[in-house]
Amino acid sequence: NMGTMYMGGIGSLKQDATVAYAFWQRAADMGSMASQTYIGQKLIGVYNDPPSFWANRTISRKMLECAFAQGYGPAAYELGADLNGNDPTLGEDYSRALKVLHEGVKFGSQKSAGYLFASFDDGANPVTTGPDKARARRYKILADALYFNPDLRFPNLDKVLPLPPAPLPQWDMS
Repeated sequence: NMGTMYMGGIGSLKQDATVAYAFWQRAADMGSMASQTYIGQKLIGVYNDPPSFWANRTISRKMLECAFAQGYGPAAYELGADLNGNDPTLGEDYSRALKVLHEGVKFGSQKSAGYLFASFDDGANPVTTGPDKARARRYKILADALYFNPDLRFPNLDKVLPLPPAPLPQWDMS
């Protein structure tokens, strides 16, 4: 919160991006998944554009991986989207992106569910098997459910929505 307050110059605090990022870094070092994700997101660039983002993909990935390993849905979305980029020299990996985004849905990430809905609906990366409307529909239903209740988690997601090439089991939506 102090980082946000310094970044915006809220109240009697003078706006200072350096102090703000110091607070966010301290929170990340103390294990804050939200701070790890925020810093990871800000360091993901391939060029510098302060204070919006900086180019340090190595640290960015480490921050996102740490928050993802703790089960943080927003980190799964950011990491999965980064792994799904269009430049393999930057470490993109469609197979891993698909798995990370799927885990993000388990962790309650509405953005991950929406991303996978669109990918399966169009057959776009990270989906490499072509369009799959049945899977897309299930991800859409989950994305909608998470939109209305962001506290939902789906630890047994693989039972009703396994990743390809596994066939989809019956699903009673009532």
